Amino acid sequence: MNRVVSLMAVLILFAAGGGCLQVEKKSPHVDYMDIHENYAKIAPADIAVIPVDAVRSMDRDYRSKIRFDLYDLLLNKGYAPVALDYVDEILADQGLLSTEPAPPRTWKTAPLRDLFFSDALLMVSIESFAEPGLPDNEGIEIWGKIALFDAKTMDVLYEHYIRRNLILSDPGSREKYVSQALKVFSRELLAYLPDKPSRPVEEVEAAPGLRAE
Repeated sequence: MNRVVSLMAVLILFAAGGGCLQVEKKSPHVDYMDIHENYAKIAPADIAVIPVDAVRSMDRDYRSKIRFDLYDLLLNKGYAPVALDYVDEILADQGLLSTEPAPPRTWKTAPLRDLFFSDALLMVSIESFAEPGLPDNEGIEIWGKIALFDAKTMDVLYEHYIRRNLILSDPGSREKYVSQALKVFSRELLAYLPDKPSRPVEEVEAAPGLRAE
């Protein structure tokens, strides 16, 4: 069932470290979110978080930060994300992991099918990123999309597209500013993902050594 969340220009106040983070939801743009109608029945558990694909204006460390945050958020929702080092090792073995300072290639789902012994693949694409200090930008402006794919069928199980301008009124250091803003952005990407659905024990196939502890 498709759900489109229409947004007015509102501010969500978020208590954080040395200040208050304002999340501005730009109007007239809208958030788009979709969840597979049989999500509860499919019940993905083990999820491989693929390296973040992003525009060149986003530093590699920022992309890694989003990926780590998503990993932790999945754990908090009861999922068992596949160890990131293992995912990277498999991608490298397949010649799919970029070692260049430039952003990774745009990910294609077909080569990743059943590659990690996981139930699903989580992929993020950052389409626009601008830091504070740039013309007409008061905070960190970031647009992006997240998609969760069934690892066997490559059906989309969950997707969410958002555009945010993240402003910290008392930012402290630039590093803390960016880190907190990216954490908020990651949390909003997964805002509508349900907690891990339960499955009958007989349907669960364990993949020893691949789950994060």
